[in-house]
Amino acid sequence: MKNLVNILIVSMSLLVMRTGRMYAQEKETTYPKFILSTKPFLLFDGEYKINFEMPLKSPQDWVGIGLSGFYLPEKHNRTWSTRNTINYGDELFGLKGAGVDLTYKHFFLPRMVYVGGDLSYGYYQTKVEDFILRPFEENGLTLYEYTYGKTTKDFNRIASQVYVGISSSIQKMIFVDAYLGVGYTHGFYKDDTPRFDSLFGFGYKGVYPVLGLRVGIAFGR
Repeated sequence: MKNLVNILIVSMSLLVMRTGRMYAQEKETTYPKFILSTKPFLLFDGEYKINFEMPLKSPQDWVGIGLSGFYLPEKHNRTWSTRNTINYGDELFGLKGAGVDLTYKHFFLPRMVYVGGDLSYGYYQTKVEDFILRPFEENGLTLYEYTYGKTTKDFNRIASQVYVGISSSIQKMIFVDAYLGVGYTHGFYKDDTPRFDSLFGFGYKGVYPVLGLRVGIAFGR
């Protein structure tokens, strides 16, 4: 986690220097018609994400929609280590789910600094170990035993974020974006026992830091 934060900080610093040079050199700015992007570091959490963004009437104002798929396969009783499993005892054996988010950005400097906000929803079906009722047959009857084994736990999570970002382009087509801010999330689950309730967990309720990097392709300059 510490190495990931260091990488993001270095990436943001490089973007500041690059976009500063671009702003000083270019007198006229051309904006793309739309952008397709992803957040590569989310792959470590089992999230496969794609964003579509386009400008409004003013090229300084952008809106977007993002679609996410969550998937971590079961792997012979081994657990996954992600941001969602920071708490001791949060053992994640598998993950499936999907999510959607809406984005708005306003650029203060051409192709450089912006403020933005997100609203998102995610559904997560986790594979965990817990006490369960396991059926078995005896003398033609179906009975149940209370035992410890694998089961699924469902989480629904809504979140909002506000952030400041720096964007740049490489050879007018490759798009790079780093951002920093704060968010609030609320996780819903049926089980009364707290689970995955750490800072970035599926069941967390509260404020959390926002830090990330996006890369993508700009079309239609």
